[in-house]
Formats: sequence, structure tokens, C-alpha cells
Amino acid sequence: VTSIGEAAFDGCPLENIILPASLKTIGEYAFYCGMFDDDNYVFISSIKTITCYSMLPPSVEGPVFPEEMPDSTPVYVPADYLSNYTADDFWGQYDIRPLGATSIETTDVQASNGRVKVMRDGQVLIIAPDGRVFNTLGAEVK
Repeated sequence: VTSIGEAAFDGCPLENIILPASLKTIGEYAFYCGMFDDDNYVFISSIKTITCYSMLPPSVEGPVFPEEMPDSTPVYVPADYLSNYTADDFWGQYDIRPLGATSIETTDVQASNGRVKVMRDGQVLIIAPDGRVFNTLGAEVK
């Protein structure tokens, strides 16, 4: 995927957006979520996190996320390219954070029976004593 078109996800109450490394452009209103309230069309923001794997911030064509989305919404990006995002006029307005262990809050970690349970980006992961990581269904996460 190299481009997300105009209003591509309009009406979809997305919470966690993951953008691939191949993404180059995002169209206007791509992640706006609107709905009818009586006779009025209103925008809401259900977005909790954005993860972008691209080294360079995708270019945007006008407003992409609803104005109701707080500037404090975390945007996780590759740690080595953090400065690309913080310096960007559009992306720099959000809470840019590095992908990886630094995005784990210590209050989200629990240990028992030699296993560590971690809440990361809204997903529960279990770290076994040998270092392997599993989701709550028991599937190994790479």
C-alpha cells in the first residue's frame, strides 16, 4: 500500500491505526469518522494510537485526522527516524514516540510464575522466561 485515498475510512470508528512502511501519501479526510446526530453530520475521534512504520512521514493532502483528535494522541514511529516525524509540519503536532520497548509504561507490566504480562499499545503480550513473546491466544509474536 503506497497511498490511502480521500475519505477512505470515513464512517469507520477506528481506534488503532497501523500504517505500513510502504505508505507515501494519505488523502484528505482519510481517517475522519462522521455520523449523523439527528439531522447533523458530526465528526468524532475514536483514534487512540497511530503506528507508522515508514522511515519518512507520509505526505498528507489536507486534513487527515479529525480535528477532535487530541494532539496528545500517540504516534509510534521507528526510533531511528523519530526526528523525521517531529520536524514534519503535520506529524510534529502529535505526540511522536519511538516504536519498541520505550512505548511500554512500567505500570502496564505484571509478573507471575516466571512470566511477564505486558500491555503495549492496547494489546496484552506475555513474555515467557526464555524470552519468547505470545499473545493471549498462545500464538507466538515475532
